[in-house]
Amino acid sequence: MYSTPEEAEEASERSESVVVGYRLLDEAWADGEVRGPMIVGSANPIPAGWQRLGFDIVGVGVTEQFECSPVSCNGRSPDFAVNADCLVETEQEARRAARDFSEGNAEPGTYHIVEVWISADEQRALRRDGDVGRP
Repeated sequence: MYSTPEEAEEASERSESVVVGYRLLDEAWADGEVRGPMIVGSANPIPAGWQRLGFDIVGVGVTEQFECSPVSCNGRSPDFAVNADCLVETEQEARRAARDFSEGNAEPGTYHIVEVWISADEQRALRRDGDVGRP
């Protein structure tokens, strides 16, 4: 993870990776309830020209780092409204999923909602290369 789009783009040029942006919602889910606020400081704004791909829900368990997403890692995508990128479509649906996972219907841990963004340039390149079917 990088602090700015410029840092990520520089690293991407060396590795041919796709650059996406993440925005962590200021809440954590544990035992079916929201906990927060939890973020100290401020985040860089999402740059103009970026588009939201959807929301992911990630667990934090024993490692105290983001671990897996039950949406994709535990096969829970059929239980929620997800898009072709296996991301939850809406913030409301992401909260429903985070609540469900935190109630013990996935791996143990606290769950966080992450908004996933992509630049228009990256999206055009992926479409050109046939890697995504998004408009």
